[in-house]
Amino acid sequence: MPVGKVRVSFDKKSVKARIKAADEKAIFLTAEQALKDCNQYVPKDQGDLIRSSEIQSQLEKGLLIWSTPYARYQYYGVVMIGRAPKVATDTPLKYTRSGARKMWAHYARSVHGEEWREVYNNALKANL
Repeated sequence: MPVGKVRVSFDKKSVKARIKAADEKAIFLTAEQALKDCNQYVPKDQGDLIRSSEIQSQLEKGLLIWSTPYARYQYYGVVMIGRAPKVATDTPLKYTRSGARKMWAHYARSVHGEEWREVYNNALKANL
């Protein structure tokens, strides 16, 4: 059987663009799911902390942001006193919402991290 030459060529720019677009979509979908999962554990009184994450987060960059004046002390679970800039105390916060906890994003990652990897991988494959 004769052996012939085979020449393969492809458009590198096009391939890079497709990979980049698929990655961006996967990052967005993963961040969207991560935010939903994290917000299950966010302390909630009137909902401003959760709403701030839905407005301020930059899902296309994979950035989850909770932006209220009290977000930091809620996240670290310590009572703050005084006027801005407030001072942290050694007194732990007591959350009233069932499931709420300090360092909610870290906790959500420990619970849902593998699911987030699956969301990313599935979205990347689906968009390539």
